[in-house]
Amino acid sequence: MLETVFGTIWAWLWLAEVPSRPTLFAVAIILVALALFYWREAVAARRLQGIAP
Repeated sequence: MLETVFGTIWAWLWLAEVPSRPTLFAVAIILVALALFYWREAVAARRLQGIAP
């Protein structure tokens, strides 16, 4: 999933292509989804460590 985010950033920085508003919105959705996923995984891992040391 991060190739979509990084591809947009690289094109913006290196090729001076300005991303459209829908593209930036899509990148934001992907980043939020990944952040929530990894946050939930971290919470679940902490709970497991507390239950079974």
